[in-house]
Amino acid sequence: MADQWDQFWRQGFITTFGGAMESNYIGELRQLWESLFATMKPGSQVLDLATGNGALACIAVETFRDKGIDARVVAADKAVIPAQISAPRPILALRECVSFHSNMPCEQLAFADASFDLVTSQYGIEYSDWQYSLPEVYRVLKPGMSAHFVCHTTDSSLLENSRREIGIYKSALQQYQIFDAAMEFCKNFSHSAPKQAADRSQELNRVINGFREVHGGDELGSILIADISNHLRQLKTAPAQKITDELGARKSEYNSALRRLMDMESAALAETDFDIIKDLAYNAGFSSFEEQQIFQQGKKLGTHLHLTR
Repeated sequence: MADQWDQFWRQGFITTFGGAMESNYIGELRQLWESLFATMKPGSQVLDLATGNGALACIAVETFRDKGIDARVVAADKAVIPAQISAPRPILALRECVSFHSNMPCEQLAFADASFDLVTSQYGIEYSDWQYSLPEVYRVLKPGMSAHFVCHTTDSSLLENSRREIGIYKSALQQYQIFDAAMEFCKNFSHSAPKQAADRSQELNRVINGFREVHGGDELGSILIADISNHLRQLKTAPAQKITDELGARKSEYNSALRRLMDMESAALAETDFDIIKDLAYNAGFSSFEEQQIFQQGKKLGTHLHLTR
């Protein structure tokens, strides 16, 4: 799983929603975390798990700054966290105040026992193996302190969108293979006999039109078609091999996006999972376990778990 997430975070996104939330989380979801961070005492130590590029850690730093709370924020992720990202300047300034730790899965936290006053995770810890991550969270929490997680669920609006995008990516990359057809067209662009060139062009048009007929009215489908079209236009002025290589790179990026979405679908929690997680939490030593559904603008975004050591 790490490779596609390494690639995603290198692109500079601050949240898992990509460019849709380039300045971090908003609305009720953000308010949930701000209200929680505002209750922390001076000198507190906060650990954010599966942090990505530090979206939640940045909200913590910003809340502490605005409330005049002197607290330390530590953030860890199984993936490689880039030292520098292309993000809005305020985000970059907040990241400078976070102590990041790469290559650190939730199941193996390299921190001393009873180190933190709060452990958090936003759309992250559900990707871990709860059997091993919950005991680790319990271990690094101070006695009487809490962990708060917001997790993907199988009935959330986010997963509905992801399932739709998974279908489009699979159609483009596996069924119609539109990037393979475009790359094959480029490879033969200047070397084929006239009839061969016409055949390649006809085949490319066939797969593109077939995909467009099914998915052209969807924003993601239109983006994929436009991406290929923009590259092919450059054949008039750029070497065919260069365009072929660029299309191959784009295909790889879209395959990576597909794998991330499939990760999300696999990690999302069903209603029956919460009873299992609750039992694991109590077995790990937690004294309480609470769950609450999270909504924003009437749409379910996931479930908030609150565990107390």
